[in-house]
Amino acid sequence: MFFKKNNKVFDLSAVIEGCRNDSPSSQKILFENFSKIAMRICSKYASNDVEAEEMIMDGFLKVFKNIKKYDSKYEFKGWFHRVMVNSAIDYFRKNNSRIEFSDIEMVENKNFDPHVIDILSIDEILDFVRRLSPVYRTVFSMAVIDGYEYSEIAEKLGVTESAVRGNLSKAKSRLQGWITEYLNNQANK
Repeated sequence: MFFKKNNKVFDLSAVIEGCRNDSPSSQKILFENFSKIAMRICSKYASNDVEAEEMIMDGFLKVFKNIKKYDSKYEFKGWFHRVMVNSAIDYFRKNNSRIEFSDIEMVENKNFDPHVIDILSIDEILDFVRRLSPVYRTVFSMAVIDGYEYSEIAEKLGVTESAVRGNLSKAKSRLQGWITEYLNNQANK
């Protein structure tokens, strides 16, 4: 598979093979061409760019360490995405080990028109997600953005499915409140 970046074409298969052989130049090429993708992935889990950059660095270390395990019959971007998400989850576990998850079944749902999000930019939505607590942000990102099942989230985070549902519900409620307040303030300007 060939990719074009800055008018330069590179052969992803050759770069991956170079990384498997611990070639610093191949690692640099892979980093340069996938760092923006990594930032998009990790930004959903981080409260700021510094945290996202730490997740990215950890993720690339894991990519380079485990690239020999990558099976080339599957798309590299999918494998890379999974490594970056797991890196973000590992960062969360390492840095938020004292945070407790709420173990509840349901939280009151506010009336909210999901179509109002269509008028917000991606950066505005990401800003709201980043305002969430680490627990809410992680559960929200895993469930809503990356499509993990409750059971998968519970397993990866070491909590119950009920805790996942409860924290996801709280995260959605907070986001709905913030977005509604923001849009009302914009309408009153």
